Amino acid sequence: MDQKASQKVLKSALTVLKAFYAAKAEHAPDSLLQTKQPLMAGGDKFKTNGASGKVMGMIQQIIDEAKAMEAEAERDEAAAKKDHAAFTKQTMDTINAVDESGMDHKRATIADNKAALVEATKDKETNALLREQLDFSKTTLHQDCDFGLKNFNVRQNALDEEMDALKQAKAILSGSKFEAFLQNA
Repeated sequence: MDQKASQKVLKSALTVLKAFYAAKAEHAPDSLLQTKQPLMAGGDKFKTNGASGKVMGMIQQIIDEAKAMEAEAERDEAAAKKDHAAFTKQTMDTINAVDESGMDHKRATIADNKAALVEATKDKETNALLREQLDFSKTTLHQDCDFGLKNFNVRQNALDEEMDALKQAKAILSGSKFEAFLQNA
């Protein structure tokens, strides 16, 4: 932008100088133009400024250098844009790779958690089945124990009576002669 502004100002200055010197040449009297050394007011000879051509040439050279610097700046800017685009792409690729790596890790964690959930669900189902079996065993044992406790006195009395009956039978049988019994059989 600076080079473009410099060129604009210098071109304006060069245009003004060219117009100035062209106007001087047009308005000079014919007698002055023919003598190659025109007279100034007061009778002195008018001398053209020999440096005017050099100044305009120098201004044109500065304009050309400004154009060259502008072109170089544009090339540098294009290269910088290209480098920036490459850097941005590389950065985004790196970020995406890191994100993808993180996503892979998260996917692996999710897969592990799902596998653990399936295993835990199986364990829960197995434990529920075992609990049902244990509850059934407990109920059955409880019923058997309850029956035993309820009927303990009844059974105890029945056993006592049975033992008394066996004692009587033994007493009866101990006084008998088995030979007579065996002969009748």
